[in-house]
Amino acid sequence: MRNVFILAAAAAMAATVANADTVNPAPAGAMVTGSMEIEVNKDAEATLTLGAGLSAGDLAFGSFNVESVDGGSFDLDQWQIGADVAGATVSFGDQDGVFVEGENGATLAAPAMAESLKVSVGDAQVAVGLTDWDADLTDISNVQGAYTIGTVAGLASVTASGDYNLDSEEYMLGGRASGVEVANIMLGSTLTYSSADEQVAYEVDGTMMGVTAYANGDADDTLQNVGASYGRTLAGLDLGTELNYNLDTEEFTPSVTVGFKF
Repeated sequence: MRNVFILAAAAAMAATVANADTVNPAPAGAMVTGSMEIEVNKDAEATLTLGAGLSAGDLAFGSFNVESVDGGSFDLDQWQIGADVAGATVSFGDQDGVFVEGENGATLAAPAMAESLKVSVGDAQVAVGLTDWDADLTDISNVQGAYTIGTVAGLASVTASGDYNLDSEEYMLGGRASGVEVANIMLGSTLTYSSADEQVAYEVDGTMMGVTAYANGDADDTLQNVGASYGRTLAGLDLGTELNYNLDTEEFTPSVTVGFKF
């Protein structure tokens, strides 16, 4: 079964790239983008993250991030390489999965996925996670899927997602709804379920004038975290601040970020 998954995904990627070569040859020029961000946490520890992206027209693309904590050595954080053809995007690398996420996500189910093969067609996405791609490309750890529907019952967006772990045979389900405007506040909510602990968790958020506030918890502890974040761009710099308060530990967790993109 694992070989079937990986071979099917590899065939899809090969077909996409082949189609790109025959229909739209890659342009001679390339576009380069980059980013730099410094984050300072409550302990005054600074994390520097450098990112770079490369693209050849609307077809091939690649990106990577390197991270340094408080002046330490640089480590490769995330990377990907892929192609985008006729509405279908295929990418491979150490990249995020397709399972829904919240603003804070502390109580939500969050299936791990490192190196993966991801395919997106329209509103549907599938990601195949690999256990150790250096040793065995056919050893699949988990499979994720997500589908987004726009404009449903007054909502701007509704996304359903799922994750299945081939080793533990456990699964996670997640959904997110967003785009409800009440008194100039854009509301959203995220709900997840994990079969491992049979736990239902939630998070609600609202955004107004650049400020996003949230609250989250689960079936056993209804309210665990509350917090807010604010961001704006000033003189080309992206400025952001976040503050989380854990009601169980009575601990504040602030952070400040400064960065720019080009």
